Amino acid sequence: MSSVPYEGPVGAVRVGMINNELILNPTLAQLEGSDLDLTIVSTKDTIAMVEAGAKEVTDAAMLKACEFAHNANQVINNYRMKSAPL
Repeated sequence: MSSVPYEGPVGAVRVGMINNELILNPTLAQLEGSDLDLTIVSTKDTIAMVEAGAKEVTDAAMLKACEFAHNANQVINNYRMKSAPL
């Protein structure tokens, strides 16, 4: 076991964007037509990791996608907190 501090669960989601619409956990077929391929890992409080590939995407669209992903991760994190420990 690592001595690195760990403050709870993390969630991870992938976000695509087709016709300016954000898609949570898109299929590989959807990603082929997507302007964005974004993976976000979040704790309860913050985004811990960002990995992205994109075509011409505005800063505002990227920020919106990051917020969308972080909010989706909170659903995962809250579920994990209510579940039995591993």
